[in-house]
Amino acid sequence: MFSLDNIFYAVDSSTLILGALFIISFTVLNFILSMFFKDRETGKTNKGVSGTIALVMSVLIIYGFYNYDFDLTHWFYDLGIPEGLLSTLAPIIILAGALYFSYSKKEGKFYFYRPFLILGFLFVLFGIFLAYEKSLAIVIGVILLIIGFIILSKRKKKKIRDVRLRWE
Repeated sequence: MFSLDNIFYAVDSSTLILGALFIISFTVLNFILSMFFKDRETGKTNKGVSGTIALVMSVLIIYGFYNYDFDLTHWFYDLGIPEGLLSTLAPIIILAGALYFSYSKKEGKFYFYRPFLILGFLFVLFGIFLAYEKSLAIVIGVILLIIGFIILSKRKKKKIRDVRLRWE
């Protein structure tokens, strides 16, 4: 039986560690590469190039760890972190990451639709690739995505209305 309580226990701890390692390596590589790839005329960061290269390098890092059978769970266990702790902390880490990516540093605002879109996308991916009861995870993900897109569309309508009022 599939339930929300057991959703993260269905994921192997090595898969969780590889996913976290992918996100961390992508973030660090994207930050570093964004300093090097800048437009010569404007001086702005070329986010497309740095993001693409960081994504490919992160996938290759995870591919290397997976193919060479580097056992990350035993490595963390040797550091003193029990395997059960990773399954317990996974929901907290994922929620904290979704909230972190929902805050815009440039504008100093929290966008309420982003956590719904991020968590909905993760639920759909989880349902497609990892869950035993795929249909429930996919349905929850689609519902979260719909809520996120509804909030986003209301935000865009409000922005368009504000622009029209300024021009009148």
